[in-house]
Amino acid sequence: MGSTAAKRRTAEPARLRAHLVRVLARVDRSVDSVIRHPQASPEVLHDLHRDLRRLAGGLVVWARVLPRREAIRLEPLVPRARRLARLVGRVRDKDVTIDLFARHARAGDDREETARVQRFLMRLRDDARTGRELLRAFLKTERERGLFSEIGTFLGRPPARGPAARLHLLLAAEAAERHAKVRKARAKARRRPTPARLHRLRIRVRQLRHFADLVAPVSPEAVGRVTPPLRRLQGRLGRLHDLDIALATLDPELHGTAWALRLEAGRRRMRQQARADLARIAKGASTRPTSPGDPSS
Repeated sequence: MGSTAAKRRTAEPARLRAHLVRVLARVDRSVDSVIRHPQASPEVLHDLHRDLRRLAGGLVVWARVLPRREAIRLEPLVPRARRLARLVGRVRDKDVTIDLFARHARAGDDREETARVQRFLMRLRDDARTGRELLRAFLKTERERGLFSEIGTFLGRPPARGPAARLHLLLAAEAAERHAKVRKARAKARRRPTPARLHRLRIRVRQLRHFADLVAPVSPEAVGRVTPPLRRLQGRLGRLHDLDIALATLDPELHGTAWALRLEAGRRRMRQQARADLARIAKGASTRPTSPGDPSS
């Protein structure tokens, strides 16, 4: 048993590299798609947004097992990947707002209100098209500057000597820290579920899930379970965040329209459901890192 675990840990750096190479390949394909098709679909941007975040987080871990000289050269690439993820996220937010308003249309809505909403949506679609064009330019620039090929080069670099045990300890320590951040954010949100605290909890759970996705093919025993209730809560908080963004985007003249009132009612329901989820999780579900040999892992 001990020998099997030792062999698995020895293979962890290779598994981490293979996982990151796959993520980079997905990013590369999505970038190609956006460059070839300036008005990329929301689905392509969603996948690119997710994979860029995962790639940036994985590179932080990979830098920790490289020789120090190589790690110093890799580190500046991480903020560039994160900046691209933020740019994609801004365009994605506009897509979500457009979709929410389109889905909340009703046949019997007031004609004057409908005209105002349609003008707002036309402007928002223009903004989304412009955002896609700017994003395409940034992606082309980063590709020409060699961001993705440089990342691929560093993923091909050999780790420092004896990285396996160090990587295992690093992943376990990082997992413990991320679980602790989720517990802290969950406790604060349960005591006083303000929009800011719910948003912080969503981010903490998302970061934990991305880390768990990274670790699962590398060292599954180093990170604890992200429980199904916590996953469902993250999804609900994500939808609540989308409603927050959509309502914050509204022109002043649209406040009080049937569209805005329906979105407000949906947000209230979503917030109540999120509070109920938080209470249920506090009673039963837990988030904790499982140690190697823990029977629950």
